[in-house]
Amino acid sequence: MKKGIKQGILLLGLAFILLGTIIYNSVTNYSSLATDSGWDSSYDSGGWDSGSSWDSGSSWDSDSSYSSGSSSSGSASGAAIILVIIIVVVIIVVVNNSSKNKKVEVIPTANLSPEDKKILDECYSIFCQIQTAWMNFDYNKLRSLVTDELFNSYQNQLNVLKLKGQKNIMANFTYQGGSIVSRQTVGTIETIVIRLAVCFNDYVVDQNNNVVRGNASRLLNMQYDLTFVCNNAAVDVCPNCGAKLETSTTICPYCKGNIQAVRKNMRLSKKNLISQK
Repeated sequence: MKKGIKQGILLLGLAFILLGTIIYNSVTNYSSLATDSGWDSSYDSGGWDSGSSWDSGSSWDSDSSYSSGSSSSGSASGAAIILVIIIVVVIIVVVNNSSKNKKVEVIPTANLSPEDKKILDECYSIFCQIQTAWMNFDYNKLRSLVTDELFNSYQNQLNVLKLKGQKNIMANFTYQGGSIVSRQTVGTIETIVIRLAVCFNDYVVDQNNNVVRGNASRLLNMQYDLTFVCNNAAVDVCPNCGAKLETSTTICPYCKGNIQAVRKNMRLSKKNLISQK
């Protein structure tokens, strides 16, 4: 079990123990106070709405044991409840930070096959182009790099930035590694999920180039799971000898060279942040 989760469970257990103690003490104090102060008789006789016992009865207004006891008990219970709330907040923060900052293993690019390396290089290039198009409010470029659904989401976010007079600056990209998580082909449509580790600056400025969010000098280490879709179009000309191919084939009938489908219209369809440091 991860350290952050263990800490969360321990703190949660302590919070429940403390809460149980508070409830037990409150019930005990309530029983003694009700007997001593005449709470029950005043409430049951209709004193809550209009009875003289609620407004002016000696048991409610002047009983010193009730006044001092309820004040101290109420203060202690209130402080304890606040403490429980603080503990619960700490638990949430610890568990969220543990989940957010977890490390994800990334296979170094050097260990990949030439084909996989080519795919990763292409996906990384598209990723950087998307960030640049986003930064420059280049809607046309962005539309050509992402799916329609993702474009609509990005367009709405960019419109909000425009209304605020802000701009999201992203620069100094450094590729740190990646791996192919999965590949699936249905018909001519291929879906590729890659895990990408990249370092860059990411901050927001206003119209006067004042930083309003983030840190302009801080380099962020990010890891994403990126889902790309593309169309594997059949090749009608052999890339090795240039011969015309009549039908879809994996081997050229003339030079016997291997024929591979060409990925067209590679677009990002989903971006999932795995970790950030």
